[in-house]
Amino acid sequence: MIQVDQRPDGVAETVLTGEFQDQAALTGVLNTLYDLGLPLLSVECLAVAAR
Repeated sequence: MIQVDQRPDGVAETVLTGEFQDQAALTGVLNTLYDLGLPLLSVECLAVAAR
């Protein structure tokens, strides 16, 4: 999911939320963001599903 939020200082912030198959898939997304020149503020693991 892609969502645009407003920070308290009024600056827009885009939040990407998703589930990745594995660490390689996450790395691919992070590399794509880097290649696009988009700043990355943080990465959080929100939950890990039991398998």
